[in-house]
Amino acid sequence: MEKAKAYKKMWDYNYQKGLRGAMISVDMVEQDDKIYFVLEYGEARWESLLIGLDMQSLEATVLFREDHVMRSPGILEGDRFYFTTFRGKAYCVDLSGTVIWQADIGGENADWNILMDGDRLYMSAYGLYCLNKEDGTIIWSVQTGCKTNCPFAADDACIYHGELGGVIRCVDKMSGNTVWTYGKEMWISHCMRLDQNCLMVCNIHGSFLFLDCKTGKLLKEVNVGRKLYRKPVIYNGKLYIGDQNSVINSTEGFMSCYEICDDYNLNLIFSVQTGGEILTRAVIDGRCLYFASGDGYLYCIDNETGEELRKPKKTKGDCRDILVRNDTIVVLSDKGQVECYC
Repeated sequence: MEKAKAYKKMWDYNYQKGLRGAMISVDMVEQDDKIYFVLEYGEARWESLLIGLDMQSLEATVLFREDHVMRSPGILEGDRFYFTTFRGKAYCVDLSGTVIWQADIGGENADWNILMDGDRLYMSAYGLYCLNKEDGTIIWSVQTGCKTNCPFAADDACIYHGELGGVIRCVDKMSGNTVWTYGKEMWISHCMRLDQNCLMVCNIHGSFLFLDCKTGKLLKEVNVGRKLYRKPVIYNGKLYIGDQNSVINSTEGFMSCYEICDDYNLNLIFSVQTGGEILTRAVIDGRCLYFASGDGYLYCIDNETGEELRKPKKTKGDCRDILVRNDTIVVLSDKGQVECYC
């Protein structure tokens, strides 16, 4: 198969060079010709900036500052951002940088994953919180005592969430009452509804759990023997996920593609090895699957076969997120901050 052309650098943006402990956000938000992301830096005293970057003029605006850690710009709806910080606070900030409201949740280390559902926001900080989107009022809360780092899954009636050292939890969206829990001392990175009946859960320590959404009954557990931190992606009926071989100091990772069988077994289609942990989710554009690894490279492979389509591209730092836009590839990396290639 003919390989795609080599990467060509278009532009980059760096808020400031030489920042101590600089870390870019785990994701970015795109709207019109702008992207929004968070830059966090500092070693003992942190500062985090929510930055809006115009990708045409490369002019940047700092919309919000926090003297602590932020890992995500959160959700952008219309002209308002909704996000959390490690101070245990939730914020609503508009595109001019005006703080519309702030709310105290949990006191510290709020999970950066939040869910918007109608006029409500769902978030976690050693408990689950449901907030009114308009004014930040807490509608209900469930104290669990467990930290989380897990995106929410939801259906019409319930939200689903996984804890670090706790349980998988199904909660009634309106009342906050717990419908069911599963397991104990579970270390969960992701929850995803496969269909109206099945919840797929990623256990950090190497297994996929398939649970009945209504009862929490375990339908199947598939152990893949790898550490699962990255977001699973479903595309054309296939499951794509990156992994790593250790909780810290990983020396290798695999981007794998699975077929999900009717009995919830996973049939491995391909697995591409790199020299470090997989740092991003799979980003698919046409036949191209982009991802980044802890070995410092951006990869492009065929999403059907795993064959290399482009020679890996060295990024300036650990890449955290990838955006494919108008035949360009925009990446967030810790030292490069924003890099754009075609």
